[in-house]
Amino acid sequence: MGTITVIASGKGGVGKSTTTVGLGSALARGGKSVLLIDGDSGMRTLDLFTGVAESLVFDISDVISGSCEPIRAIYPCKGCENLYLLPASASYESRVKPELFNRLITGLSGYYDHIIIDSPAGIGEG
Repeated sequence: MGTITVIASGKGGVGKSTTTVGLGSALARGGKSVLLIDGDSGMRTLDLFTGVAESLVFDISDVISGSCEPIRAIYPCKGCENLYLLPASASYESRVKPELFNRLITGLSGYYDHIIIDSPAGIGEG
């Protein structure tokens, strides 16, 4: 089972996404397999940071709804071998319930050395 890390803060704009990508990239360059998960439904940015925005077809809400298997919604990040992204839903209305999110993360942790979750700002449901 891989290590699961959550990057969180009650305030937006403090560098959570930057830290997530930087930490993930460093681990991947060190030979670890790393999955980044964007937890900010409706405000996702990790797809832009990792260079996969233009190739997105599926996201985490598609996996949870059963529209696709996880491997089809996980994208290799450009320029960094061993680094992958599972993007957040593009709309806030399609956000994933915490219990389903936890179940998915637990299942995926067996396939990666590290899972790093970029959480949304604030202390709300996200």
